[in-house]
Amino acid sequence: MAFILSQIFGTVAACIIIASFQFKDVRKLLVMQIVSSVLFAMQFLFLGAYSGLACNVLGALLRFAVYFKDKNGVLPGEKEGDSQFLSPWFWGFCLAFAAVGVFAYDGIVSLIPAVAMVVFTYATWNADAKFIRKLNFFVCSPMWLAYNVFNFAIAGIVTEVFNMLSVAISWYRFFHAKKD
Repeated sequence: MAFILSQIFGTVAACIIIASFQFKDVRKLLVMQIVSSVLFAMQFLFLGAYSGLACNVLGALLRFAVYFKDKNGVLPGEKEGDSQFLSPWFWGFCLAFAAVGVFAYDGIVSLIPAVAMVVFTYATWNADAKFIRKLNFFVCSPMWLAYNVFNFAIAGIVTEVFNMLSVAISWYRFFHAKKD
């Protein structure tokens, strides 16, 4: 029964995250991904894949924080125009994902989500939808795909394939089609 529930949560999460890349507005993309992260966390809970669970919970919190950046793109403790490398929030999330890798360690595979989410944190902190899509396509999705394969998260496997396809379609729609 746990496996079936994991696939149900994963399938709903998959539909949401795949659709999220069709939003050009970063804030709408983030809202969809917050919901998706919570549902993927439930999938990994039912699969007993705790690194994926923790990374998805932290991923939802990361997106939530980025969503609430002020009109100048900063959070409390940050200064406008500063690099993300000067942000205590950026480093806090990176360290939290690294801690997940350490505390949820169950073999080398359990490190994959933590590394993927550190890269995602870097992409997301830039608040540039094009950059987020690029790192998702070339780094994060392939890493999550591998993690899903190892944990037999069928919906997650399908999600990452469609994620990459969705990013490619959105890239064409938003950036290439304008040139034609």
